[in-house]
Amino acid sequence: MSNTIVRPMSEADLPVLMTLIGSMNTDMSQELLRDRICVGMRNATTFLGIFSNEECAGVVGYWFADFVYCGRHLYVDSFVIAEKFRSVGFGKKLLDHVEHVARQAGCACVLLDAYLKNTRAHAFYQREGYEIKGYHFNKPIQ
Repeated sequence: MSNTIVRPMSEADLPVLMTLIGSMNTDMSQELLRDRICVGMRNATTFLGIFSNEECAGVVGYWFADFVYCGRHLYVDSFVIAEKFRSVGFGKKLLDHVEHVARQAGCACVLLDAYLKNTRAHAFYQREGYEIKGYHFNKPIQ
C-alpha cells in the first residue's frame, strides 16, 4: 500500500465513481446513477477516493446529519473498494479516514447501510467495530 493517498473527488472523477458505485447498484441505469452522483456532489455529499499509484482503489460518499436517537453523525452513503484491492487494507484505511473526519466534525457516530446479500461487507464492518442496530426499510412511493 505504498504511494496510497485519500483525496476528494470531483465531477472530473465521475467515470471512476460511476464504475465503482455502479458495481454495487447494478439495477440502476447509468443515466440515473450519473444524475444521483452529480446531485449529491451539488448538495451535501462528499466523495473521497483512495488511490494506489494513481489508480483508484475505492470510493466513499458521505454527509453529516442529526438524528434524535444518535445525535450528530456522519452517514456513509456509498463505500466501495474495487475487487482487485479488497482484503489488503484499502477498505480499512478509507474507513479509518472517514472515522477521523467524523471525529473532527464532532460526530457521535458513523452510520451506514450494507445490502442484505453483501455478507462480505457485513463481516468487514463488524471487524471494524460496527454493530447491527436494526433494519433499514424502504418503500418506493412512485
